[in-house]
Amino acid sequence: MSVGLERHFWVSVARGSAGAIVFCFPLLMTMEMWWLGFTIPPPRLVLLVIFTTPLLALLSYYSGFDEHHSVPEAILDAFVAWIIGLVIAFGMLGLLGIIHPGLPLPEVIGKCLLQAVPASIGAVLTGSILGIAGSSEERKPHPGQFRELVLRIIGALFLAFTAAPTEEMVLISYRMSKLHSVGLLLLSLALVHTFVSTTEHRRFAPAQSSRWEMLFRSSIPAYAVAFMASAYILWTFGRLEGMAVPQMIQAVIVLSFPAALGAGAVRLIL
Repeated sequence: MSVGLERHFWVSVARGSAGAIVFCFPLLMTMEMWWLGFTIPPPRLVLLVIFTTPLLALLSYYSGFDEHHSVPEAILDAFVAWIIGLVIAFGMLGLLGIIHPGLPLPEVIGKCLLQAVPASIGAVLTGSILGIAGSSEERKPHPGQFRELVLRIIGALFLAFTAAPTEEMVLISYRMSKLHSVGLLLLSLALVHTFVSTTEHRRFAPAQSSRWEMLFRSSIPAYAVAFMASAYILWTFGRLEGMAVPQMIQAVIVLSFPAALGAGAVRLIL
């Protein structure tokens, strides 16, 4: 590796580390995340890691902390982002006294792996967070419908992950009536449609597309992705256990509010 390439690599790693800290710092200081790292069943945590890795690769390809010219490079950057996330999580949790030599090894691994999920997303999103990425015109071309939905999952995770670990998501759902839930769902969908119709419609959609076409082609699928991502996160964190089905749906609707904002504004975030 030449001196120039080596310097560029370490600069990218430094940027990724900064992005990881920026994105995961609130969660590093959240008590619920400390407990979840210990209480989440290992299979669910492993499944979360498996689920996140391909999303990181795709996100890295379209809006990562480095410029990519091939899919293998994007995949490699996704694994580099995981390494950065694990190192940042271990270092910060140790610095804050959350993990220490007296803890059982499985608990340390669980806490670090869980915190590494948002940290790795932050590492890939460094360009967007720190404003060093090029303009949207300089990035990869607009992806197809399926890949666009995958990017919306990242956008949903971007905002929902900070709220999902807290008890407030469940508490709010218990305090809401069915009418409240319907109102929040419609508000979330309206905000998603606002983002989609005012940003992506203008930049990417055909000029003849109407707002109704955008609603059914982009806005509703974006909310559906946010809803499914919210349900998956709540299930992973064990927040749905012991609930009746109607109460589960209300809890998912509550978390879908921030998730839908992330999914709808994905092109602004990325």
